[in-house]
Amino acid sequence: MADSFSISEDGDSNNITRNIITNDLGVNLSLLGVNLSASQLASKAVTNVGKQVTLASGALVTLNSNGTFTYNPNSKFESLDLNQAATDTFSYTIKDNQNNISTATVTMTINGVTDDSDGDGIINSVEGTVLDTDGDGTLNYLDPDSDGDGIPDSVEGSSDSDLDTDTLPNYLDTDSDGDTINDSVEGGNDSTLDADTDRNFLDLDSDGDGIPDQNEKIADSNDSGETPDVNANSLVSPRTLDDLDGDGLKNYLDLDSDGDGLSDSNDPTPGPYVVNFSD
Repeated sequence: MADSFSISEDGDSNNITRNIITNDLGVNLSLLGVNLSASQLASKAVTNVGKQVTLASGALVTLNSNGTFTYNPNSKFESLDLNQAATDTFSYTIKDNQNNISTATVTMTINGVTDDSDGDGIINSVEGTVLDTDGDGTLNYLDPDSDGDGIPDSVEGSSDSDLDTDTLPNYLDTDSDGDTINDSVEGGNDSTLDADTDRNFLDLDSDGDGIPDQNEKIADSNDSGETPDVNANSLVSPRTLDDLDGDGLKNYLDLDSDGDGLSDSNDPTPGPYVVNFSD
């Protein structure tokens, strides 16, 4: 006898157990065996009572000797959102003690819910259940830091936050404000350097000196972290690229980047910076 059941994509805490097989047995007949139809299985193998099998959908099913089945969505329907649904089916064959055989199909309706598996405020259906943006082996919908910049997705904002309008939402953008300084460098904590409430990784002028962070950062073509060889004598300055006066504060956080005693906002030549250190 065909049966239909429904379950949420989370499987009512991962699985449900329902009675199906007793519908097919007559009075005083006992269950001798039950098989899942091979065409329904990912492994294309027939199973007997009590063995868990994987359906073609990726869901898990166990047919139990007491005439029930256990169905587990197995996180294969996480892309469903609220008011969305999908169906899954499997067929089974039973034989009683009089060698009567019956085959029937079970149809499962899986109802979507608004899921946020990693608790970052961005629902699974938006983050996607197959994407791994930072390549760390954790899918975005399970990864609290999808772009691997050290700033949690919950801090970087909602799925439609795109500060630099590059079509990448901040939580997938390693340079959210487009100032050419990676978010992992700028960090997620707001600084007291300027009076605004923008976190540095979202602030185009982190120190509030009137000079865009992009101008205060010196391009490092080979990612060496050192100043360029400006006179081509194969020597480079020992000072780091982004800390012009060597005081430990990167230029974009330093109100006096060149250490000349003048605030960058009042310095006649505060930037963009051209470095001519002696080699």
